[in-house]
Amino acid sequence: MASFNDLLNKIHSGATATSLSVDSNDAIIINADRSFTVPENFNRVIAYEGDVNSQVVTFKCEKIVEGHNLFECQEKRLRWKNVSSGHEGSSKLIAKEEASTLILEWQAPAEAFSKTGRLEISISIFDLLDKQIAYSWNTAVLRELSVGESLDSVGHKIGYSE
Repeated sequence: MASFNDLLNKIHSGATATSLSVDSNDAIIINADRSFTVPENFNRVIAYEGDVNSQVVTFKCEKIVEGHNLFECQEKRLRWKNVSSGHEGSSKLIAKEEASTLILEWQAPAEAFSKTGRLEISISIFDLLDKQIAYSWNTAVLRELSVGESLDSVGHKIGYSE
């Protein structure tokens, strides 16, 4: 499957996605207690029903937790569930480190936006040893994000079919 940037490059002549600013005003913060703090100015409607390849959500947390460097962990995943549709899945997170901070980007899949309503997400960062989980760091569930109502079938009814 093509990456998010590969798709954009194909359809927009060399364009690539620019990630959200890692400014604490734009990123969702993962606190020391592993809960999420959504900034006041953050738009909690992160997508509209039927959106495809158009959402990148950024998270920010401490890189070193109880002496363990989360950036060095093998797996960084976000588990999501669209409560209205019942669709759920897991996405790999793109990780970047900045001094003592870990930046995690979620390139949200279209399936997460299959129906208007609430999204639930949580993050898991872990290491495997001999195909078993040897270390795992998990967050609480974030229930403050949603998918807005739209006429999602408009793109399917006009444009490319005419």
